[in-house]
Amino acid sequence: MLLTGGNARLHRCRADHVTASHPGTDAEHATLAAHSVPSEYPRTTASRSPGVPTSGVWTTSSRSRSCCAGSRSGSGGCFLRPRDRVPPSSAHKSMMWTPTVPPCSVVTSPWRRLLNVYLFICFVKTKALSNKFSENMYDLAIIFPCYNEAGRIESTINAYCEYLRSKEAHRKAVLVLVNDGSTDDTRSALERLERYSQGNVTVTSVSYSQNKGKGFAIKQGILSADARVYGFTDADNSYPPDLLTGVLSRLQTADIVIGQRERNKQVSGYSRIRSCISNSLQKIVSGLFQLPFRDTQCGYKFFNKTVATTVLPRVTQDRFSFDIDFLMRAHEMGYTVSTIPISFSHQLNSSITWRDGARYLLDIVPLLDTFRMKHYRSLLIFLFITSTAISLALFGWVMWKGYFFSDDFTWLWHAQKIDSTIGRVLTYHMSTFYSPVINAFYVVFFGIWGYATAAPYFAAGLLVHVFVSFFTGMLVFRLTKSPISAVVSSILIALAGGAYEPLVWIGANMHSIATLFIICAVLLYTYYLSSYSRLSIGASFLFFILALGTKETAIVTPALLLLVFLYNKVSAAALYKHITHAAYWLCVAALSCFYMWQQYVWQSQSIWIESGTWQLQLSALLRIPFVVFDLFIPLALLPPNLANSTAVLLWIGIVTLFIAVIYAFRKEKIVLFGLGWILVTISPTLFFSTATWWEPMASRYTYLPRVGAVIILVGMLHSLVMKNKARYVIGGFVWFVILSVSVQTWVMIRSTTTEYAYVYTTGRTLSHAMEQLRDTVPGMVLVRPDRPFPNNNATIVGAASVIAGIPEQNIEFLKNTEDILLPSQTILLYWDHANKTYAILEANTDN
Repeated sequence: MLLTGGNARLHRCRADHVTASHPGTDAEHATLAAHSVPSEYPRTTASRSPGVPTSGVWTTSSRSRSCCAGSRSGSGGCFLRPRDRVPPSSAHKSMMWTPTVPPCSVVTSPWRRLLNVYLFICFVKTKALSNKFSENMYDLAIIFPCYNEAGRIESTINAYCEYLRSKEAHRKAVLVLVNDGSTDDTRSALERLERYSQGNVTVTSVSYSQNKGKGFAIKQGILSADARVYGFTDADNSYPPDLLTGVLSRLQTADIVIGQRERNKQVSGYSRIRSCISNSLQKIVSGLFQLPFRDTQCGYKFFNKTVATTVLPRVTQDRFSFDIDFLMRAHEMGYTVSTIPISFSHQLNSSITWRDGARYLLDIVPLLDTFRMKHYRSLLIFLFITSTAISLALFGWVMWKGYFFSDDFTWLWHAQKIDSTIGRVLTYHMSTFYSPVINAFYVVFFGIWGYATAAPYFAAGLLVHVFVSFFTGMLVFRLTKSPISAVVSSILIALAGGAYEPLVWIGANMHSIATLFIICAVLLYTYYLSSYSRLSIGASFLFFILALGTKETAIVTPALLLLVFLYNKVSAAALYKHITHAAYWLCVAALSCFYMWQQYVWQSQSIWIESGTWQLQLSALLRIPFVVFDLFIPLALLPPNLANSTAVLLWIGIVTLFIAVIYAFRKEKIVLFGLGWILVTISPTLFFSTATWWEPMASRYTYLPRVGAVIILVGMLHSLVMKNKARYVIGGFVWFVILSVSVQTWVMIRSTTTEYAYVYTTGRTLSHAMEQLRDTVPGMVLVRPDRPFPNNNATIVGAASVIAGIPEQNIEFLKNTEDILLPSQTILLYWDHANKTYAILEANTDN
């Protein structure tokens, strides 16, 4: 290569040019030409063109051609000056880069003659150095990555040496044994094997102390040997040396040759389970990366030097996903790949473990992020299908087991009073609670299904949850550009965790609906920042309005939009450059201020403020560590009578843990974004009074903050995998995520099978009791206080109005549980503690 590169700039001249420039006899001319053009240097030929001598050399400079042709009188030389030395184009590649002879023209000035002599000496030295390198270059270099292979490597090397000496004796080969931080006697064994060097085969070894993976070992082996063809294979002789003949033959027409293991179980030596898992992984990987070959993990691959020098420097994976990374990058760069069938023989005591397989799955995550960016539509479909499947699997049962209870009857009564009037839908509000979106929801559903079945109401909640999961995945993808992060976030949101109440309680679905609108507003704003589409930013503002019209907690939306603004590092100048952007923020700010003022007017006289249920206290800030921790590990596992001193110690431990995590991931914007999301979204409900200072939030209030918790988990996992951290670090974090999800799911199942089984019973029996009252048509209904949800009188009033048609003024709530004498036309509604059902008691006819 040095000869070719250095000689590309040298031009030889025609003998007749020498004759014309230096008068003399024909014999002198012949002698000079013979000394100027040594016989061992090949002459370059080129097609004849007008004005260009056939014995000359093509260049891209017309000046150099005219010089060689003798067009410039008295030039005395034909070497190419620096400004004439241009890189060879593809059209002249075959001629420009062919070794040529040194300058040979006879010069008239002494300094030019000395320069020509100097160039000739440099050329000869370059030629000698190139010949020396060519002599040291191997025809074939085979790399053997070794990790704890002391007991098996010798038989493998012996087999390869014998084959190369007998069948490939004409090839100069080197076997590079790389000790990848083995913990046994592998290093000594490899050093002893160097004695096998003999004839055309050289055996050499490379060692380092820390295990860095198969890919790293292969790279080190290639760096230690200069060869025309490289390859790597397993150290346990799983692939016999007689495959080399077919491989080297295929390399004549292909850049890369890879082995394809046969699926025959008897041939491969795999157990049935391992064979099934191996084949499944092959199909998954081939499908995900859409490669034209099936077996990407076969440890038998050969390639030419060009591939080694251009592809391997781009490979980022050093462990078991090295193969797929190598093949993907080679495929992208247009190199041809040929396959060769292999009768694979699996070794039972192989050093490859099940943990290595798990690590392989983790390692392909960054590769998928690198190579799957083009399949955006497929990603969207997969996100929606995954979200739907998980939501139905976990919560589909509520459509036939769930029923109305508590506030559900109040909302049905509210819809009955609105009576499908558009004006009332937009203006009517229950007490101090204003929500035209929820008004519309109950008006539509009550108008179609009434109270006969709760299944459509639950189905709507499930559908909202599916879209929340789906759009959260899209939001994470927009922030991280990682398809895998998007999929994981959608899965975690679909699992719901501790935020399950909006799915099992119809009256709580306002939280999931508001979350859906908030996420849509934020997502569309991220689209606008990348495309500056007016449609995106207009739709974002529309969803912001819908969020405010659903739940007052949507007031946090501007703060979330600001987080996106900061995350994308949008400069203040961009607001002035794009008038639409500035107008958007002005409208958001104006509407937010108006909404907060209106909420203050409504809520200042509400029962929530007057009773102290919600009050702004700095002491509530102490709950933040517990509230955030509960999003990952449910505090419901703690005993209800936890001592105050224990709670203080727990608080200190949680704060210390948070500080350590934030410091470790302080450079990961997505993690900080998730933390900001949590702190912003818990602020409206943080100040509700609780029985203890360390009590977490109710499940429905964590639905929106949980999006931030998922973003944190996904961001941390993505950071660890992309940085190729040690397997125990990633494995430990994955196990933490699995533990977190499992515990949250267990708490959810325990709650829904006990607490919600009870509350559904209260709703069904209340509905049945009201149907009895409707048939009886009482003049007055007395309600005992010892019943479920005793402080929620609106539940009884709503059920009585919707089901029995009894007006609110005909219902009286008793203050105590003492027995009373019922007047005529009066019915007592009470809770039967023995049977856990609502029941009615009619007045005696004698009374």
